[in-house]
Amino acid sequence: MIRPTRTKNAPRAVARRARSAANCDRAAATARRLSEEARRAPEAWENQNLPDSLEALGGWLDDCRGYYANQRRVLPSNAWQIVDDALRAATIYE
Repeated sequence: MIRPTRTKNAPRAVARRARSAANCDRAAATARRLSEEARRAPEAWENQNLPDSLEALGGWLDDCRGYYANQRRVLPSNAWQIVDDALRAATIYE
């Protein structure tokens, strides 16, 4: 039987996967929360239909480096954090 080689970086990799899973869960929760908000008060959203929201999502993702720079934040290395921010931004981004 071949046994996996253990490395000193294995605990870090496990922690990184756990953070990634938590960020994925947070992005999913954000999507569900925004869906509920859109149902309750669609007039509060700049982008009130799916095509406009998707256009805004793509636009924000194109411009997100500027967003993070203006906020004096480093572009997150975890893509799920960017997705979470992008979902929220797509509700108001033009």
